[in-house]
Amino acid sequence: MDDAIQINIRPNYFVGIKVPWTLNSDAVWIRTHKLAGKLWFWGGLIGIAALLVFKNPTMVLVPILIIITIVPVVFSYIIYQKIGNQ
Repeated sequence: MDDAIQINIRPNYFVGIKVPWTLNSDAVWIRTHKLAGKLWFWGGLIGIAALLVFKNPTMVLVPILIIITIVPVVFSYIIYQKIGNQ
């Protein structure tokens, strides 16, 4: 389900990962948001589990937030460098 939602969003300045290289290339936008959708889904599930299991889940939630934020941006840059502006 997350793939269907993310893929249907075209490059724009309001929703999604808005860095110059994702806005500049549809291929980079699509691949980045496929990865981001999966990371956000699993990060959310792990975050919910952490809230239920740990008394103070901060040590789990902060790294999850960092990972699901930084990994898609770095991934998008690497993909953009590999495929260029298609």
